[in-house]
Amino acid sequence: MTTRPPLVLDLGNVLVTLDFERFVRGAADGSPRTLDAVRERYILGEAKFRYERGATDCAAFFAEMSRWLSWPADAEPELRRVWCDIFEAAPGAEAAVTGLSESWRLWLLSDTNPAHLAWCRRRWPWLDHCERFFVSHEQGRLKAEPGGFEPIVAAAGGQRPIFYDDLPANVEAARHAGVDGRLFRNWTQALAELAHFTR
Repeated sequence: MTTRPPLVLDLGNVLVTLDFERFVRGAADGSPRTLDAVRERYILGEAKFRYERGATDCAAFFAEMSRWLSWPADAEPELRRVWCDIFEAAPGAEAAVTGLSESWRLWLLSDTNPAHLAWCRRRWPWLDHCERFFVSHEQGRLKAEPGGFEPIVAAAGGQRPIFYDDLPANVEAARHAGVDGRLFRNWTQALAELAHFTR
């Protein structure tokens, strides 16, 4: 009898949904910066990706953001809240993860930053059903970048992990790395696929 391989899950739009526009509106409120400027710098720009790769720590990231937005220096805690309060639990995720944890080794692989990860884990303790967390700010690279899947391949010890992500580019990168990458649409679809897995 063979053991099941690790089941690796993305965070955003698999376990939780996210609305970056909520941050954009909140950050621009009371700032001279436009919505487009905030979006370009912190959602689409290199500032976000440097933070997600761990090249910028939390203190430096929020201090720079506060200065650029011209927020008062003592408002940084509120700015952190605005940055993080963009998530909701994905429909069906809690029940799915709780049930799957009974027969699968669950891992999380995500392009995320320490503030977002800590916020989500505090708000939804069921995320701790994931036994291991492979996150970009600790690995120093994003999933679709060269070597992005090496940590889970190495940790799987010769097994081929199953990985769910909502972005086709990440699924393709996973497959290229020898991982069973699957495009996530919803938990009904994912659970139906996993029900066919044979030991």
